[in-house]
Amino acid sequence: MPTPLLSTRLKRAFLPTMGGRRRTLVLGAIPPNLRPADEMFHAEWADGRFALAGSSIVLAGRTPFEIVMAPDAWTRALYEFAWLRHVAAASGSDAALHMEALVADWLTLGRRRNVVADVGAVVARRVLSWLAHADMLLQTDDAVHYDAVLEALNADIRRLESTTRATPTTAADAAARVLGLIALVQAGLCMDDDRGLTQRAATALASALEETKAAASIWRTPDALASLLVDLETLRRLYRMLALPVPPFVAAAVAR
Repeated sequence: MPTPLLSTRLKRAFLPTMGGRRRTLVLGAIPPNLRPADEMFHAEWADGRFALAGSSIVLAGRTPFEIVMAPDAWTRALYEFAWLRHVAAASGSDAALHMEALVADWLTLGRRRNVVADVGAVVARRVLSWLAHADMLLQTDDAVHYDAVLEALNADIRRLESTTRATPTTAADAAARVLGLIALVQAGLCMDDDRGLTQRAATALASALEETKAAASIWRTPDALASLLVDLETLRRLYRMLALPVPPFVAAAVAR
């Protein structure tokens, strides 16, 4: 059964201020989260420490987006927003309120603070994370915040549409392009009523997965392989949740 969305506001049409056609979130189109969550993450955050990528940073009253001297891996993980799954695993309403406040900080401070936020693979992971937790991100009665979240998500999707058109020149570029295309296919399934984005991205993803350079750089790296497998399996399940046929290349890639 499709995962239900938790707010009827998710059905509300959204018109990007940056231009473009009207977009909506489709009921039930929340991708499953298949990665494990740390239920203690929020408790440590509430205690003043923000732990990511093996580093725990003392906030001292600051938002994480105001931290400038932090390990690169911590900064990258912050901007990828995969930590949203840890917040979702926390019990109580405080976690949701803290998350909403931190997302508001990102909307006003985030991208202007660090160029890491616009790295292709980071943008792709952020889109995947926001889609997987759209029910939590958009569970708000604040219409301004609601629209700002969708504006930011829409901007990241458009950014990925641009960056994934470039021909990769390195293994890292190839891996980032595959991740970006997976994110675009998911975004199309969740947000694109006419499936145009889904079809374009799926066609490009099928080709990217078959390219020798992309396949070699991804499949031979154990950590990247495990992450890619989770992303592809999530995509496969999303197709099934929406009662759509799973593209053969997705099933083949998962089996491979």
